[in-house]
Amino acid sequence: GIELLDRVMSISKIPIVAIGGINVENLHSIKSSGVGCFGLIRGIMNAPNIRSAAEETVKAFSTPSKSEAL
Repeated sequence: GIELLDRVMSISKIPIVAIGGINVENLHSIKSSGVGCFGLIRGIMNAPNIRSAAEETVKAFSTPSKSEAL
């Protein structure tokens, strides 16, 4: 989860790609961890409205998290 990702980010000297279990609800935590990039498929493709889910994801990604706003 996020705790493991934070731990990996604290010791890694190379860019990390986060894949798996990512959705619009935890996207800010993923971004705040400092990952190089992330992959999000199921959170969009399993949504009842794929277009809406993709738009929500872009909006969530584009909105600064609390730590980025400081």
